[in-house]
Order: sequence, then C-alpha cells, then structure tokens
Amino acid sequence: MWALVRGNIAGWGSAETIAETQLSYSSVLAPFLLAGVGISLAIPAAQNSVVGTVDDRDVGKAAGANSMMRALGGVFGIALAVAVFAGSGGYASPGRFIAGFGGAIWVAAGIAVAGAACALALPSRRLLAAGTLSIGIVEPEEA
Repeated sequence: MWALVRGNIAGWGSAETIAETQLSYSSVLAPFLLAGVGISLAIPAAQNSVVGTVDDRDVGKAAGANSMMRALGGVFGIALAVAVFAGSGGYASPGRFIAGFGGAIWVAAGIAVAGAACALALPSRRLLAAGTLSIGIVEPEEA
C-alpha cells in the first residue's frame, strides 16, 4: 500500500517541481500518469480492506459507508486545493497560476500522506483473523 501512496505523492510532487509558465502538456503527462496509476491501484485495495474486515452480512453497509466517505473526501479535498490555489495564486497571469498550482498540488500530496497515516491506524487483518480483535457494524435499536 505504501508503494502506491509513494507513487501518488511522487507524481504530484514531481508535477509541481517542473511546473513553469512555458511548460507543455507533454512535460507533465508522466507525473500525472504516475499519480493516476497510484490512486487507481490504491482505491481497489482500500475497498478490499474495508469489505474484508466485516462479517458477510455487513459487507453492503461497509461498502456503502466507504463509498460515501470516499465521495466526501474527494469533495473536501478538491475544495481545500481550490482554496489554496485561490489564496496563493489565480488566473491573473501565468506566474500567479503556477504559484497557485504549486500550493494546490502540495496540498493534494499532503492529503495523500494524511490518508496513508489514517490507513496505518486501521486494525490488521491478522488480528481480525486470530480473533483478538473484532469489528462489527452496530445495528440501531428498534423502537
């Protein structure tokens, strides 16, 4: 999993370090592909870890909660990156755009690191399999 996160961060970080006003799209294609491959490999692994830690009867609830949290995370992540872009740059000139782009990209990399740190805090499948730890979805009490 860390290899995927490092690939994502490396892609975003290298895109920021080469960004300049006269940069062609083909120059940032490789970093963006690296970031895209990293995230596309991480999402199925994350989904697998979510549904693999609950009982069979709770898989649908866990998958739904995971999808909702992924969507909310995407919305808030984009909002944060846009806020940083607007605060440190803008569309007024190419130089302002690059300034905002750099800040927004580093925010995206920081969010990836924060997500990886949260993933490390999750319980191990080995602990779940050994029976030393259990995870279940609490059902609401019926009225």
